[in-house]
Amino acid sequence: MGRQVGSRRLGGYILNEGKLSIRLRRSLFRLRAERAAMYGLITRLTAASGRRNELALMLLDPAANRRGCHHYVVALGTDGPDSLWVTEIWISEEAHRAWVAEIRDSEVLKPALALIATWGDTIITRPLAGIGL
Repeated sequence: MGRQVGSRRLGGYILNEGKLSIRLRRSLFRLRAERAAMYGLITRLTAASGRRNELALMLLDPAANRRGCHHYVVALGTDGPDSLWVTEIWISEEAHRAWVAEIRDSEVLKPALALIATWGDTIITRPLAGIGL
């Protein structure tokens, strides 16, 4: 099987004259369909005065088993000395709800929750794809 003129290989796919091969288009369509159910949250938190780093570490406690979570990042905010941003991507909204119920029942994160002075807005997203997903 010879190569077509004007085509090149990209990760096992043949790109013909800048157009995606049918195989690649089908793979991208499947990926979008699989990822359409993912559930994302971006939340701003304000820690109790002077306790931001402590809260950040507590939020990352491995005992808070996050089954169904693809991505959980705690970031220091640049909008204030006690600001944190938490970004989460879950396989589904149901997986997130189950985790919240589990945490509420187990009280694993109770010490961390006590350090949150205010909960800012939460933005809900529908992640499609990305590095590491």
